[in-house]
Amino acid sequence: MAMNETPNARGVRDPYPWLDSWEGFPSDAFLTWEDIQRVRGGKSITVLEPQDYNNLVVLTPDHAMLQGDLFYRRRCSHIAVSGTGGDAWLKPTTSLANYFRRMIRQTSDATDCGVQQRG
Repeated sequence: MAMNETPNARGVRDPYPWLDSWEGFPSDAFLTWEDIQRVRGGKSITVLEPQDYNNLVVLTPDHAMLQGDLFYRRRCSHIAVSGTGGDAWLKPTTSLANYFRRMIRQTSDATDCGVQQRG
């Protein structure tokens, strides 16, 4: 099965299956436990929400995730996660943008291979 043929929960082909794994994500892009502590102290930080990473939000001390104390520190790590699956939240860093571009390009190249353009 090609990279672009991984079905999601709805049976629709997932165009970005590489989002399901943290492998390859740049380390500076992960929301850290230290980031959470800074937000609790009054700072704010822009992050990409899991699991689709298509929504930018600003975490502030008033955000529901912090009010509900829903973040926890991933075991043996500095990464802050949420949910039963330990979902990572990402910071929109330059290295993350470069990683996304590279992966989208690879996915697009895999999709285009062997497909003739209709004219």
